[in-house]
Amino acid sequence: MLLGSRLWRELVLADVDAPPEKSRNFPADPKTSRKYEPHRSAIQRHIDFDLKIDFARKALVGTIQIVFEVKDRSISQLALDAKELDVTEVEIGSIEGLGDERFLDGKLSGQWSTLEFAVGDDVLTVFGIERHASQIARSGLFVLRIRYSTVEPRAGIYFVDPKDTHW
Repeated sequence: MLLGSRLWRELVLADVDAPPEKSRNFPADPKTSRKYEPHRSAIQRHIDFDLKIDFARKALVGTIQIVFEVKDRSISQLALDAKELDVTEVEIGSIEGLGDERFLDGKLSGQWSTLEFAVGDDVLTVFGIERHASQIARSGLFVLRIRYSTVEPRAGIYFVDPKDTHW
């Protein structure tokens, strides 16, 4: 709602006849830099987790399948957050139709192909996506299957042992 807001008060109080050097910087301070959303070659549409918890070792072992919609047909690599993850394998597959946005009608088509990847600075970078452009072009979607593990994670999930706490 505009009425009663700070913006409305500034519009009412602004002296429209004042010279530019004396008027307020409206609507924004010219010293303020613009912040834009970063370019995304692909947008995540669905995630499917398969997670195994090892309480004795305080470890997680999992496989995640992420469905992406391609926004840039020249996509060659993709960077994903991978904080404290030991990634062992990354594969790509294609999918036909996403259905009702819950992946119920989506059907994996074709074979899984192994991709090259690198993990550094808590970022997983996947290379070679452009080699699968013909599979992706049919539906504009692709699936990444990532196998990973982590021991004693420090964020997201915590292992609390009653013997280690002092109540």
